[in-house]
Amino acid sequence: PAGGTIVAGLFTAGPDAGVYTIKVTDVTSGASSTYQVKEAFTVAPANWTFKAADAAKTFTIAGAPATSTSYTWDIMDSATATTPVATPADYGAWSNGRVVANPVTKTNDLAPNAAVTAVKTFYVRVTVEDAGLAAAGLDKVTVGPFNIIPVATYTVTVTGAAAAKLSGANVSVEYPKGTIIGPVATDAAGEAKFTTLPDSGGNYVYTISMPLYVTQTKVSNLKAVPVTLVGGAVTITGMVQDNLGAPLVGATVSAYLPMATAMPTVYKATTVALGAYTINLPTGAATTGWTVVAANTSYLSVQKTGIDIVGGTAAVNFTGAVDGLAAKVLGSPDVDTGGGAKVDTSASPAGVLRTDVEVPAGGVATNGYIIIVPNLKATAPSTSTAASPTYVYDVKVTSDQAGTAPLAAADIKRIVLTLPIDLGKLKPGDLEKGVFRIYTATTQALLEAGSGTAVPVANIIATDYVGNGLVGSVTFRVDHLSFFGIGGGSDSAGEIASGCFIATAAYGSYFEEHVQILRNFRDVYLLTNDWGRAFVGFYYRHSPAIAEVIAKNGGLRAAVRLGLAPVVGVAYVTIHTTPVQKLLILLFLIGILAAGMVMILRTRKVRRVIG
Repeated sequence: PAGGTIVAGLFTAGPDAGVYTIKVTDVTSGASSTYQVKEAFTVAPANWTFKAADAAKTFTIAGAPATSTSYTWDIMDSATATTPVATPADYGAWSNGRVVANPVTKTNDLAPNAAVTAVKTFYVRVTVEDAGLAAAGLDKVTVGPFNIIPVATYTVTVTGAAAAKLSGANVSVEYPKGTIIGPVATDAAGEAKFTTLPDSGGNYVYTISMPLYVTQTKVSNLKAVPVTLVGGAVTITGMVQDNLGAPLVGATVSAYLPMATAMPTVYKATTVALGAYTINLPTGAATTGWTVVAANTSYLSVQKTGIDIVGGTAAVNFTGAVDGLAAKVLGSPDVDTGGGAKVDTSASPAGVLRTDVEVPAGGVATNGYIIIVPNLKATAPSTSTAASPTYVYDVKVTSDQAGTAPLAAADIKRIVLTLPIDLGKLKPGDLEKGVFRIYTATTQALLEAGSGTAVPVANIIATDYVGNGLVGSVTFRVDHLSFFGIGGGSDSAGEIASGCFIATAAYGSYFEEHVQILRNFRDVYLLTNDWGRAFVGFYYRHSPAIAEVIAKNGGLRAAVRLGLAPVVGVAYVTIHTTPVQKLLILLFLIGILAAGMVMILRTRKVRRVIG
């Protein structure tokens, strides 16, 4: 092919694929050598990840010679497969057909199969009919992996006292991050349904509110999400205005009781018309010492402390106090701690848009901190940044108040960070399974040298494996201020390295229903307290080796499934029952135990009499 150039000793291929011949001559001796460089054509996808309901996505060929006569598009099940999949319609349909006879048409659109019910991973192979490329072994290029993610229905069922179904409760879900779907009002059965959420195995964050009830946030990856609202007779009301006196609709107002050593329970409300809000607090709530925080995207948050509730209510107005002139906020942080992302000139805007910082209300005791996350250009390829190859991320905390003490370690651990992930490298569930990990190091050089430490899987809050089709995101808790990147997992990573190692090995999939129940139990009842986190950490350290043995033995897998059945049953009942129902079940079990003891004692008494 023509068009190759050599500048300052560096060869650059021309626009066409083929075999380039380079002759190198020694200017002193006149001796020369000839080299051949093979340059393949390329196939560029518009997306790495598809939702089943998405419109067709475009693939573009570049570098195919004008002498080519046709292009053949095949769906493959691996990067090394030599034979296309038997039923390509299971994955989708090519808009121009499998074989494109017109060599000018170098694009083809793939419409994903809308009937997909589980994540499907595939590769695309393009074969160019060209004698020269075929002779050089350059007529085939395979790209991938690609993932089709189905859309599922997620149902939130809201109940009140005595398991009564609550109609008219407002349920919303945040997906993708920063976008609120809803609110959807519950029907007569207490159900609110969401039909556009991807079934990728990740958690979704729901917010449930209703007049005279305490607003609740629920994190779940289940299709059926049970929520029990608690009645609230104590309220904090008021309004929120910006520094120009304009009411802020959609601002978040949070109330909490400051705690010295633990994360406080936070009660929230969203401002409506005229900037008004009402926060419902549980019956019997403390009457003194409340802190109330007003926050809105692109505004500096403001808090008022020492609020006392008199006569069951308190009025807290933020009038002309929420200042947007010096905002450094992305998302909606809940305290007077800005969260922001900035980028150097060499990083991609897509990465900036998916970088976010949040600090929960009550997470930072001292005001005046600003948290920033510069997106820094990567300087060297590294396994620790393979899934974020363009950037590394530096989490920094500064203060805008002179004399402010350094941020405490306990406060740092409450910082929540969202980073972009390269969907061309990851597939759904990879971060949860340990196939890819979030790595951290004290310097960028150490991180890129592969000396990073993996962030615990338990620190991951949510993942978005759809994103814009090219870039997704992961949200996790920060252990300490340092540099972060996303790279490949350990050698033992794989299908069994899921966090629920033994259960995943026994049931065969990280997304299997029984495994999801155990994961949800872990997230709700174990990772929310010190004893539970210690147990999970011990389990993560010692169970992978056991899981590998289980995964390789079908009989052992069946035996473990049988042994896990009661554990799954207890977890299911714990997750899906109200406190009253749990009490009744406990009393029933105690009754059975007591009856058994009575029978044993009577049997022993009869034996003594007979003896």
